[in-house]
Amino acid sequence: MRSHFLLSRPTWHVRLAKSLRQTPVNVIVRHLTMKSHPRFQTALFLATLVTSIHRTPAAAPPSPPGPGEAALTEYFKAETAKLTGSCLAEIRTLDDWHKHHETYRRQLFEMLSLSPLPERTELRPVVTGQVERDSFIVEKLHFQSLPGLYVTANLYRPKSIPRPAPAILYVSGHGPVIRNGISYGNKVAYQHHGAWFARNGYVCLVLDTLQLGEISPAGRRSHPRWTCNHGMRWRGMACG
Repeated sequence: MRSHFLLSRPTWHVRLAKSLRQTPVNVIVRHLTMKSHPRFQTALFLATLVTSIHRTPAAAPPSPPGPGEAALTEYFKAETAKLTGSCLAEIRTLDDWHKHHETYRRQLFEMLSLSPLPERTELRPVVTGQVERDSFIVEKLHFQSLPGLYVTANLYRPKSIPRPAPAILYVSGHGPVIRNGISYGNKVAYQHHGAWFARNGYVCLVLDTLQLGEISPAGRRSHPRWTCNHGMRWRGMACG
């Protein structure tokens, strides 16, 4: 094959570049710019590239960790081992689980800044549009996770659902998508994930999380509890 030939046999480009490796770049440029043949133009590019690569200093090796970093690493290893060893240590039977699961549930909500839980209110979902693709449909919608707190989202679902399908609540990471000064939210940056789930039989709700993503929450000042340490990150999910 010709591609194999080009790789296995040194060409005049390679030979010329090697011979010019120690030649100053300004001399190469002054000599070759006087030539009009395409081969000289190619040689100019290769010689300049090889020279610049040859003169690039090697990256410095990473410095060894200091005593403080090593001690911190060992501390986290020990703490992780203790947590792993004690996780669900008191659970041996189904009766043990029934005895402790309310405590676990309360601790989980506290860690998520959802204790106490907000009052359940009507979600008032509104579908504002629909996009149809090969095997799935995307519904553009918004709902109110709290009265007056609008959450924008896209619902990905298969075109045909013969039976109840598993559902996924997808909370996106950062991913700003802005066109003509309009923010489409971080949900758009992760649309390929929602499409994959829908093609494989899932219903997937991809939502914009207030301030975690890139949608500016209108009316935010009327709710003083919307701060990062009071569950703001989860307000877009307060619908279950």
